[in-house]
Amino acid sequence: MKIAMLGQKGIPAHSGGVEQHVDILSRELAARGHEVLVYCRGWYCGGELEPFQRANVRRIFTPGIATKHLDAITHTLTASIDVALRRADVVHYHALGPAALAPLARLARLPVVVTVHGLDWQRAKWGRFAKGCLRLAERVAARSANRLLVVSPTLCQHFAQLHHAEATFVANGVVPIPRREPDRMTEWGLKPKQYVLCVARLVPEKGLHYLIEAFTGTDLDMKLVIAGGGELNPGYEKQLKAMADQRVVFTGAADRDLLAELYWNARLFVLPSDLEGMSIALLEAMSVGLPVLVSDIPQNGCVVESDEWTFRAGDVADLRQKMLELLSDPERLARNGKSASQRAEAWNWSSVADQLELIYAQCLEHANATGRERGASWPSTPANVLSKPADSSRPANEIEKAAH
Repeated sequence: MKIAMLGQKGIPAHSGGVEQHVDILSRELAARGHEVLVYCRGWYCGGELEPFQRANVRRIFTPGIATKHLDAITHTLTASIDVALRRADVVHYHALGPAALAPLARLARLPVVVTVHGLDWQRAKWGRFAKGCLRLAERVAARSANRLLVVSPTLCQHFAQLHHAEATFVANGVVPIPRREPDRMTEWGLKPKQYVLCVARLVPEKGLHYLIEAFTGTDLDMKLVIAGGGELNPGYEKQLKAMADQRVVFTGAADRDLLAELYWNARLFVLPSDLEGMSIALLEAMSVGLPVLVSDIPQNGCVVESDEWTFRAGDVADLRQKMLELLSDPERLARNGKSASQRAEAWNWSSVADQLELIYAQCLEHANATGRERGASWPSTPANVLSKPADSSRPANEIEKAAH
């Protein structure tokens, strides 16, 4: 099949959960013999002349207006026009904003799949007008996609209740992270098992201000490491650094090697977010057996599946208490880490690709049977087939390293 991916900033991914999602899936689908077209933005990828070789994966650059409010929509507009001319077998839009243009591919009588990675209108960076546009995009996605996919069960419920639309839960996955001994992390004076770790972009919905306030209110003789870039919100980054004491370390955006070191040598992983789709960073932490403590938003709860490893979202006092309880109890930490590792075994990108192959094949089969009839919708796959990660024997280590 010829599969087109639209909406992401580009590949290789070096920031953003959507970008990592598309990067890894494009590799996996290409390894199965599919031709994958990934639409990219020049400012993110460094331009079309950047060396790029990946079998069966082709980057396509189309123009856009690279500003905060116009970047995604204008790039997706030109990509949607381009993909109609290339006649892909399936057009896969990622994220709410880009999904607003899914009707263009439908008008070209192309099968359309939309993945909603989160309710973007809830993000603090958007003003009232932008939030309204994203809410409209949500309605368009619910009505125009031949298959609507979401990355958490709570999003399935959201679309069913608000839009009376059937959405299919297709989870994120995790790439195996090889064990790495301390090396680069020593630049910040970090020692194994002597720091708490959070991997997240420095944006308000990640709740890092709760974590810093909770941590600095303790007398813990260890450090708090926050790995993530703040280029999307420099003002918030400045606020966080003003709140921090000398025990708080900001590494900035971390590459895969540094992240591997940080995951394997941390004592506890904390995710204090107010808003998530399905956190890839959380899955990565769990995959190495790192104990986790997360806010009790439904998107985190469906991953950890235990109230024992959660705190009340936005409650600094509860976060501080739960963090201190875990860090002072080696037996609970060990039990937590073992549980995390066992849970993470189910979340792998090969099973995600299995599910997408089935969805794409259904779309293409129906399109061929109906002559790509305009407005035709595709029958959904039974929920018991796609509601959970499927077992897969495909070796995940075939996937090369993907940037976070």
